Amino acid sequence: MWRAVVESGQPDLLVAKDNGDVLGWVAFGDCRDQDAKPAQAEVWAIYVAPTSWSAGVGRQLWQRTRDILSERGYSVCSLWVLPENERAIRFYRSVGFGADDVPPQQFELGGSCFQEVRYICPLVA
Repeated sequence: MWRAVVESGQPDLLVAKDNGDVLGWVAFGDCRDQDAKPAQAEVWAIYVAPTSWSAGVGRQLWQRTRDILSERGYSVCSLWVLPENERAIRFYRSVGFGADDVPPQQFELGGSCFQEVRYICPLVA
């Protein structure tokens, strides 16, 4: 799936590397939500290798992503996260995201049902 997405050019992808080792990555672009405004971007996915947690990799990926989105004229960015993913939620809050008031959305993966909640971050002061 990701190969086709990356080859299509949407979303954008940033990769954090150290001496050729991938430490993490972020995929971002236009917001895919039906209620998205034209100036709304979305972090489609962000991943940091557990060996790089709490080392600033995620923060650097987000800061560069935020700069790019701001340069492109986006005013807000959203993302979806599992409410049980407390570590990710702490990170998102620490970089300026807050829970949105839209209802959680359901999705199925591997025969199991999951729920995720949306977080949003203003990109302009």
